[in-house]
Amino acid sequence: MGDLPFPTGASPRAGKARAQGYSLPALAIRSDGARWLERWRIPVLVTLLLACVFFAWQGHQLGVETENESLNVPDREGREAYAEFRQRFGNDEDVLIALHDPHLLTPPGLERVANLTRELQRLPGVAAVLSLATAPRIVRVAAGAEVVPLLSPPWDRPDIASELEQALSEMPEWRDWWLSRDRSTTGLVVSFHDDATAPEKRAQVLSALQALAARWARDGVELRWTGIAVQKQEVTRYVQRDERLLLPLAVGVLAVVLALFFRNWLGTLLPLAAAGLTVTTVLGGLALAGYRLNAITSLLPPVLLVLAVTPSVHLLQVWWHEAQADDPLERAWQTLQARWWPCTLCALTTAAGFAALTSSQMPAVRQFGAAAAVGALVSLVVSLAGTTIGLSFLPPRIAARTPSALHPWLERLVTACTSAALRSPSLVLLLAVGSTLLLGLGILRVRNNTDLVRFLRPEAPLRQHTLWIEQHLTGPYAVDFVVRRRDRRPLSSRNDLERIHRWQEAMRAQAGVRNAVSVVDFLRRLSGAEFDLPAPAIPADDASVQEMFSLLERAPDPTLLRRFLPADRAQVRVHVRLGAIGTQELQRTAEALLLLAADHLGGEYEVRPTGAFFFLARDSNRLVQDQVRSFALSLVLVSALIGIALRSLRVAALALVPNLLPLVMVGGIMGLAGIDLSSGTAMIAAAALGLVVDDTIHYLAAFRTHFQGNALHAVRAAAESVGAALVLNNLLLVAGFWVGMAGSFLPTVYFSLLTGLAMILGLLCDLLVTPACLLLWRRRS
Repeated sequence: MGDLPFPTGASPRAGKARAQGYSLPALAIRSDGARWLERWRIPVLVTLLLACVFFAWQGHQLGVETENESLNVPDREGREAYAEFRQRFGNDEDVLIALHDPHLLTPPGLERVANLTRELQRLPGVAAVLSLATAPRIVRVAAGAEVVPLLSPPWDRPDIASELEQALSEMPEWRDWWLSRDRSTTGLVVSFHDDATAPEKRAQVLSALQALAARWARDGVELRWTGIAVQKQEVTRYVQRDERLLLPLAVGVLAVVLALFFRNWLGTLLPLAAAGLTVTTVLGGLALAGYRLNAITSLLPPVLLVLAVTPSVHLLQVWWHEAQADDPLERAWQTLQARWWPCTLCALTTAAGFAALTSSQMPAVRQFGAAAAVGALVSLVVSLAGTTIGLSFLPPRIAARTPSALHPWLERLVTACTSAALRSPSLVLLLAVGSTLLLGLGILRVRNNTDLVRFLRPEAPLRQHTLWIEQHLTGPYAVDFVVRRRDRRPLSSRNDLERIHRWQEAMRAQAGVRNAVSVVDFLRRLSGAEFDLPAPAIPADDASVQEMFSLLERAPDPTLLRRFLPADRAQVRVHVRLGAIGTQELQRTAEALLLLAADHLGGEYEVRPTGAFFFLARDSNRLVQDQVRSFALSLVLVSALIGIALRSLRVAALALVPNLLPLVMVGGIMGLAGIDLSSGTAMIAAAALGLVVDDTIHYLAAFRTHFQGNALHAVRAAAESVGAALVLNNLLLVAGFWVGMAGSFLPTVYFSLLTGLAMILGLLCDLLVTPACLLLWRRRS
């Protein structure tokens, strides 16, 4: 089979002897390779050990991102606009707190709200706390309008509950912020100074909230909180948790699988040693490069482990079952000769699959792809050098004790699949393609959506708190719109305010919008009270508008005003509260609100969406779109590598058939199961393609070795030769990836689950579809 040119390093006589089913005699004289191995094995081993110590020390210092900065897509214009927004309107990373008290509208309940407000105001970095005790209220007094707190002490006034109801009825746009429908929950909004979003200050606020929640729970009072600042802190904490959990768990799982399969200490320790060196090298390299772990790269340790274990498994399989020399050095060298080229090609295709992720705009995904690609290449070097050297020290009597690698169930599985493929290759291929097309219809149901709350596990406190707040108070998410005139004149005319008010009313009628607030709401309330109007209204003329602005600026605490209108009045902030929606729905909502802005404001105004949540959602949507390109790039790279290595485009196309089928199946299963295409699941196709093709490469290599003109015999011999190793490798890959299901983030959980499923389907395709394709191809060639 001349167009499958896998170099094996053995002589033609050796390949022919192995193909005919008899073994080579033990070599009496060491080859040049064995002598080279004897000369250099100690220096290479020492180098590997020193590298392990060095990178392990560096990796020990690998930190965790606290600002999720690598999850942000670089966008200079957008970031500059957001920086200007924060400079004008202040920090928008508010924390929304819900205080649930069955006795809320009683003197003790209201006093507890006031006490919590004061305690929060004393925390470092807190700029303001809005609550029932501090929120502004506009009232009519003898001199006109006056801005006062929503409620004031003493809290034991007999009519304080009805006073609160009256105050909230006068400000319906704020009602859901401050009081739930069952009158047992109130909201507090904690705003930070612009320079107070450092992780340690956020941590202080959240620690204080947890301490308050624990103390007040004894009195039947519950505190729940949400917000972008909370999310950043929680993501950091979960990444740290996954870092501590996933790596030891993956080591334990892989050790169990190896031990059960090989039933030998050698088959367990050598692959784990190669994997350990690979993981320490890559993580240490990340630390040296100045990177830190994030929500996506936290999955690297288990992924690197499984990448590093599989080459050693193939080498061990050859050492026990194919290499014939009695001399340890010669036997190790024969092992290296037999598998170095298939392992190299597998590492290159795996690296290409992950390297395709570096085309993403999101730094975290680029880091993950680059680190995994480097890990695949490092694991190749470590396995070929380290495992071979380790085997060279073992005496022949250990090689004689062959482990029960081909378990009866495994042997029956490989034999049954091979027999089915050889008996009815056309039917096998037809059933595989038909099943793929049937499952693939589910792809039509896959939607692009990353839910920044529901991407946490159901038991995660942040998810529970956020959804509870959405149910009982206002929307937990917010997107801001900045409005300014195209002629750059101040937004201080009656016409400006009237148009913004009409736009707000239209937004409030939109599905999913819980509220829309701007400085116009304050001006309408102030005008109604100042001029003793029957209802709030826009001031009658521009002079009255200027007068209302002056009154607002003389309020006892102008902090809230400055959050909606800067001193030069050149821009207006419209704050829109949304439910706990996904990123795709947010994008549609933002586009719909912009269309409403065009209708109600006209071409004289510029409207720009902004805010921390908006940019997080936009970046997530861009990431999913990037992965379509990543998969296309992965397909091109893997195909090119196989085509170049095999020097045959036809064989490269044949190799892709059993590897594209499982990816289409997994995509369909995603749609049928209702799993969204998100920041984690979007990486599956590009990453998995480079992994599932490895089995095909080893199968083709074995087929070429045993092919002497009889395709049936070559397929059977290839299955016997590599079938056990393929099954074991897939067990290791599946077990390693499924360890990620213990992670904290559902996108990475789904990534782990579905990539493992792709490995299982890929194995079945290689045991059934690959031999069927080979047999049909040889019949036509």
